[in-house]
Amino acid sequence: MFGVQLFVCSLTEAALPLAIHDSALSPAVYGAMAAVNAVLVVALQPFATARLARLPQLPVQCAGSALIAVGVALTGLADSIAGYTASVIVWSLGEVVVAGIAATVVANLAPAHARGRYQGAFAWTWGVARFAALTLGVTLCTALGPAVLWWTALVAGVLCSAATLAFEGHVTRRMHHALAA
Repeated sequence: MFGVQLFVCSLTEAALPLAIHDSALSPAVYGAMAAVNAVLVVALQPFATARLARLPQLPVQCAGSALIAVGVALTGLADSIAGYTASVIVWSLGEVVVAGIAATVVANLAPAHARGRYQGAFAWTWGVARFAALTLGVTLCTALGPAVLWWTALVAGVLCSAATLAFEGHVTRRMHHALAA
C-alpha cells in the first residue's frame, strides 16, 4: 500500500511540471511551487510531528496520505498560479503529516534482526514509486489525458489509505508483538 501512496506523492515531481506547462505558465511557476512545498514542510513539520506523535501512527499515516492524494488530484483542476498553489498547500500538509511515520511503521513491524532489510525494502519501494511516477504517470498523462492521471491518483491514494487503515488492528498487534520480543 505504501508503494501506491509513494507513487501518488511522486507525481508532484513528475506530472506537476507537465500540468504547469499545459496551463501555458512559465517553468518558474514549477520552481515557485517547489519552494511553497519546501517552506511549508520546513516551517510546519517540527510542530506537526510533536503534536501527531501522541496519536496512533497508522490512522495519522492514512489521513496524511489521503490528503496528499486529494492535493495531487486538485492539480487536475488548477490552471492558474493560485490553483496550483492551493493544490500544493493541500498535498504539502499531507506530506507534513506523514513525514517519518511510514518508515517508523516499517521498522516497528520488522523483527529486530531484520530491521535493516525492512528499511532497505522500504527505500527500494520509494525508488520504484518514483520510477513509476516518471514512466507510468507521465504515460497516463500524455497517452490517456491528464484527467485520467489525476483521477487515478485520487482513487488509488484514497483507496490505499482506506485499505491500510483496514489493517490497523493487525498491524498494531504485530508492532506490539515485535517491540515486546
